[in-house]
Amino acid sequence: MECKEFELELDLHFPKNPTPTDLNRSPGLHVTDIIKDIMDQSGMLSSIGGNSWGPNQLWLAGEVGFMWEEIFSSALKARLPNRIGEIEVDGVIMSPDGLDVEPWELWEYKAVWSSSKRKPVDIWKWMTQVKAYCKGLGTLKVKMAILYLMGDWKGAGPEYRGFEISFTPLEIQENWEMIIGHAERKGWL
Repeated sequence: MECKEFELELDLHFPKNPTPTDLNRSPGLHVTDIIKDIMDQSGMLSSIGGNSWGPNQLWLAGEVGFMWEEIFSSALKARLPNRIGEIEVDGVIMSPDGLDVEPWELWEYKAVWSSSKRKPVDIWKWMTQVKAYCKGLGTLKVKMAILYLMGDWKGAGPEYRGFEISFTPLEIQENWEMIIGHAERKGWL
């Protein structure tokens, strides 16, 4: 038996979804772009994990996250909140993962390489994102379904955890004012 390894070109051989879905971004200003720019300007981007990975590894890790959202939404469609696609508020486009209409609350799905020891409320990027989605959907609550691919990094394997997070109206409003203010200062709005 002979086995030879060959190099795959990720952009050609990595399985991609052949049909358009709401994961495809429309043109325009997206809340995640604003959040990324705030993080870049403040130095937060250079301090988060993954900076030792090359561009292909970062891209592939991101694709795993998108696949998780899509698989999770498709496979468990009858049991999960509705996937609603993009929404726009004040000229900013957002893509919430799910909306449960009874009770009215946001759902967000994540597949990450970070430790399960860190709670989502300690991750500024996630909280800024879900508070923006809450603003767009008119809710104060998010349920987060998180697949920690490496578990607690102690060899236990992947861990799946759910978190329910409630915000005050003031937290939602201050977050939105920060996002809009940043976009206005950059001349994006």
